[in-house]
Amino acid sequence: MKQVKQFILWAVAAFVAVVLAQSTLPVSSAGLDPLTPPHTESPQETLGQFLENTNEAYRLLMAAHEESKQESGLFHSPPVKALAAQAEEAMERAVRTLNLESVPETSKQRVGLESALKLKEILDRIPLPSLDRVPDVNEVTEDPSLVRWEIPKTEIAIVKSQGGQYADEFLFSPDTIQRLKEFYLEVRDLPYQPGASEGFYDFYISTPGNLLPPKWSHWLPHWTTRVYWEQTLWQWFGLAIALALAVFVIAAIYRWRHSSHLDPRSLASAWAGLWLPASIIIIFYCTEIFAIYTLNLTGEVDRIFAIAVEVLLFIVGGWFAFILANAIGRTTISSAYFRQKPLEAAMVRSGFRAIGIVAAATIIYFGGEFLGVPVAPLFASLGVGSLAIGLGAKSYVENIVSGINLFLDRPVQIGDFCEFGGIAGTVENIGLRAVRIRTPDRKIVTVPNSNFSNSEVVNYSQRDRRLLNFRVGLPSTTKHYQVKDVLDKMRSLLAANSGVEEQKVHLVNLGEKSLEIEVFAYILSQRTSEFLDIQEELLLAMMEIVETIDSEGDRSSSVLDGAKDGKKSSPPSTEFLKNWDEKH
Repeated sequence: MKQVKQFILWAVAAFVAVVLAQSTLPVSSAGLDPLTPPHTESPQETLGQFLENTNEAYRLLMAAHEESKQESGLFHSPPVKALAAQAEEAMERAVRTLNLESVPETSKQRVGLESALKLKEILDRIPLPSLDRVPDVNEVTEDPSLVRWEIPKTEIAIVKSQGGQYADEFLFSPDTIQRLKEFYLEVRDLPYQPGASEGFYDFYISTPGNLLPPKWSHWLPHWTTRVYWEQTLWQWFGLAIALALAVFVIAAIYRWRHSSHLDPRSLASAWAGLWLPASIIIIFYCTEIFAIYTLNLTGEVDRIFAIAVEVLLFIVGGWFAFILANAIGRTTISSAYFRQKPLEAAMVRSGFRAIGIVAAATIIYFGGEFLGVPVAPLFASLGVGSLAIGLGAKSYVENIVSGINLFLDRPVQIGDFCEFGGIAGTVENIGLRAVRIRTPDRKIVTVPNSNFSNSEVVNYSQRDRRLLNFRVGLPSTTKHYQVKDVLDKMRSLLAANSGVEEQKVHLVNLGEKSLEIEVFAYILSQRTSEFLDIQEELLLAMMEIVETIDSEGDRSSSVLDGAKDGKKSSPPSTEFLKNWDEKH
């Protein structure tokens, strides 16, 4: 079974290779010089050049086609290719008599060729005046007001262009080009005039390739050449198979991408996200080339299909640009430089996301321009809608600007414990739009950057030292020498600790029930847990100092733990202070 599948795959690949190899893309030849423009200085020259070149193209193409049918092999011979190339050059010169300014750049070549063939089909079925009755260069020069000439009894007009790419040339007018389908439907049942290139348009739309069809088209069953909606059955089948194959491959890539079990936060996942949009772009671009140059779609089907694919490609191209910018940003902040700078990492990541959004919007914008959609006037014409969108985006822009200010001013960094507006917690993320804070009870609070920047923020993590300030109560019966002894021992305790500075211990109040000693010092620690440990050990040591008060045989009590038993205890020794300091 596996061998059968491999055989089928190889057979399909070989068929596709042959089909693509025989697609007759435009090539050059040593015949007519395509760089020499046709003479279009008057309606007479324009009409004459169009008829002459289309007739020459038809003669060369039919000769090449008949010669190819007589030859064996899978590919056209060099003489046949040379004839086909000369036919294409003649058609290019005929197309240059058409004013295609209103045709989107993306489809100008295809629309020009099809329009020229359709116009030739129309002119072959109606009586034309002799060329000597058509205004020539002398008449145009003598009468400057002669800027338009219509073929008698028709609305097919040759008009002098007033500016732009075709300035001062007499060309078939844009209105004529747009109405060719209407004109063709009106005359297609009329008989051909003598000397017509009979069946030229039908030959083009019913065969694959550009002008000369590839040799494999000779093998198509006759019933597949029936035309429905300007396409043959084999063209419809080919388009359906191509689209089904494209969707199948993209679906397979999508399933593979989502079955890889990559960590969404990993760099591999960021770059793997490019696979799907890149695959869509490549596959549908190849599908479009296949449909245009091999299947040779024509008419409205060709235009609708081409526009749909181009729109898809530009939208997916914007998606690809956004994912690429995001992947580059994540790769950048993964370097060692940003590991110790979380705030910079957050801003760089947000900055690359903004770049991705701008890049995506730019691609879509120019895509619209490329497809002939006037995007700029469209946005300008939104009027009140644009104003509403602008007002709606005001808060978003404010948040972005505030995020940049947070990055420049650095009032907080990721990991800092801060308080603002009655909310206290640890900063977990500073994004392009908002700051995310986790409160001590593990809740997540998301604050817009504009609100955070305009609030009074207290950053506890940025303190260079922590204040230690409390009061110790002694019984009101404590003697003055005992109080002095307690003060000296507390001062010695604080002075002996290298992690404490600016220590101050004073008797501050003589109350009826207690004597109050205030302790004021700074602990050289930024971490709350370390500060609490040092504070706890200092308090315990001071309790021990208070408990050593000798009140004539009775142990005095402090407000820290009340009166205890009457057992005496000696004041803390130098050895005690030394050991305490070594622990801290």
